Amino acid sequence: SALTVQLEPWLSATNAAVDPGLGAGSGALAYDVTYGGLVTKSGIMNKAADYGNGQYNDHHFQYGYLIYAIAVACKNNAGICEQHRGAVSDI
Repeated sequence: SALTVQLEPWLSATNAAVDPGLGAGSGALAYDVTYGGLVTKSGIMNKAADYGNGQYNDHHFQYGYLIYAIAVACKNNAGICEQHRGAVSDI
């Protein structure tokens, strides 16, 4: 489905950051050990990257959309949850 196609880069950690110059995987989610939260890899390197993602800007709804999209995709295709079990669980 189109939703699965859009989620695949997020779940496989190959998505690019908002700044396309950073390349594939730079927008992947990573655990921030300093503050104990989920941010993009580019956000860890540069707190202002990805619209302030490294500063936890708007996480309350940005990742809510991602979690909702994953839930819808899994309801329609359980295989995506099985394939990306670790990422789905971490998010």
